[in-house]
Amino acid sequence: MEKKRGLLFLLAILILPVVYSSNLYDIEYKCPNNNCWKGSDASWVINITNSGSDVITITRIKLVEKKQERTFAEYLYEGPDPAIYISSGGGIKITPLKKAIVELNGTIPSYLTENNLVYYPCFTFSVKTDDWQYKLYDITSVEHCYNSTPEVMPAISCLDNDDCAKDEYCVDRLCKKLNCTECQYIKDHKCFTYRCCLSFQCSSNQYCFDHECINLDCSPTQTIYNHSCVDINCSRDERIINKKCVKLDCGPDEGFVNHECVPLNCSYDEYFFNHSCAKLECLPDETPVMHSCVKLDCLDNETAINHSCISLECYFFQDIKEHSCINNANRIITLSIELLAIITIVTFLILDFLKIEHSRGKQ
Repeated sequence: MEKKRGLLFLLAILILPVVYSSNLYDIEYKCPNNNCWKGSDASWVINITNSGSDVITITRIKLVEKKQERTFAEYLYEGPDPAIYISSGGGIKITPLKKAIVELNGTIPSYLTENNLVYYPCFTFSVKTDDWQYKLYDITSVEHCYNSTPEVMPAISCLDNDDCAKDEYCVDRLCKKLNCTECQYIKDHKCFTYRCCLSFQCSSNQYCFDHECINLDCSPTQTIYNHSCVDINCSRDERIINKKCVKLDCGPDEGFVNHECVPLNCSYDEYFFNHSCAKLECLPDETPVMHSCVKLDCLDNETAINHSCISLECYFFQDIKEHSCINNANRIITLSIELLAIITIVTFLILDFLKIEHSRGKQ
């Protein structure tokens, strides 16, 4: 198949030399108000000159954008094949040394990235039915494209910014995308920087909301930290004054409740210590009275036990002295002698009793 196509191309060159002449055509373009806008309608006037000696019949003309090979304007004869039906009036017939003018209407491609439309024409020529070179391969037409000598016409996107999309701007008659940063917005085809995108872009007493710096409205118990209101956490012995923690000046009998000085309600056996109630540790001869340890005032016959006065229970050989039972040595000696005398007398009485009983037994 590829060999056949190559042979066809060679035959076309040999038989239709006029087709490949650079003098075959010239093209003029027309745009509304002389401004050729990308994506807008335009017309192309093609002057075709037959400088050969045979009639040429053109059944198709197309204009092709060179970079992407896309057809954007076209003339197409859709009647009976002129090569078979010679008498048919279809197609564009040009006699030798004559001209024909064809106007094509189309749309300038909108995808162009430059300010020029580079394109070339393609012509399809009907061949003679009695040429054996074509009959042999059943050829009825031959196409030739002039891509080696392209045409150039201006194709603009804009004259000013208003001709571009809202996220584009006009430069050198081309609409180009704006390259705004994350902290910018588009207005009038330009990038404008927001007042803020993050709070650190605001003053220390402000925070960023909806790209605006808003003043912080902290409560009296809050302070500003890192563009936010945070609670002031004072210790129990401090209060908030002018958004700062200040030590409380409480009396010794006052404690700290909700950062205020409050009188302590200590028990009688407690004392005020470091603004709180602490248990009294009284001596055995002391008793807690009004948050203090007081010496017990016991009677002479009493002693202090477990913080109370208890009556002494002394023995008969003891004397009460300084709230204690003290042994009386003289009394103990006297009692000992008396006890020994009594024991001696009792012993002798027992011996006498035994002796009498023994004498009675002998009788």
